[in-house]
Amino acid sequence: MPRISDATLRAQIPTALLIGGDQALLERCQTAAMDVGIVVKACPVSMAAALAEERRPVAIVVTSSTYALAPDGFEEIARDVVSTLVRVDETLTDDELGAMLGTAAR
Repeated sequence: MPRISDATLRAQIPTALLIGGDQALLERCQTAAMDVGIVVKACPVSMAAALAEERRPVAIVVTSSTYALAPDGFEEIARDVVSTLVRVDETLTDDELGAMLGTAAR
């Protein structure tokens, strides 16, 4: 029986990519995403395009302040990997965050 490659396996697991968020936001996203079957991975802004290309996330999550650094760049990354760009404000409740991730995963 052929072994499934790591890249293929990663492509089959619905993933959201949190770009430039802090540990607290990552944990909130991970908790919210569990309910909709998404794994959330964090990455620095400098690795956003490469990791999005590798992971092909269903959603790319950025804070409003991170998005403001390069709005066109984040839009282009999401468009290139056919992903939904989710801009979040850190004042969102966990329920609101979960709803946004769930909608993005559809």
